[in-house]
Amino acid sequence: MNNLKLSIATTDYDHFRDFRNGAVRAEGIDHNWSMLGHHEVFARFTANREWDVAELCQVHGPDHSR
Repeated sequence: MNNLKLSIATTDYDHFRDFRNGAVRAEGIDHNWSMLGHHEVFARFTANREWDVAELCQVHGPDHSR
């Protein structure tokens, strides 16, 4: 069986680093990693879905419904 090929975009977080640089492997996955700034990842992923996996953050503002 062929490995799953994933394109991934994040910033350079230490909790991804070992996976990104190959020190830790996920069996059955080949990844192509893009390290970019937060705003670029968010904008490009939400607008164009340029990668299979990307970090996103959802921030809720104050609740004005009251």
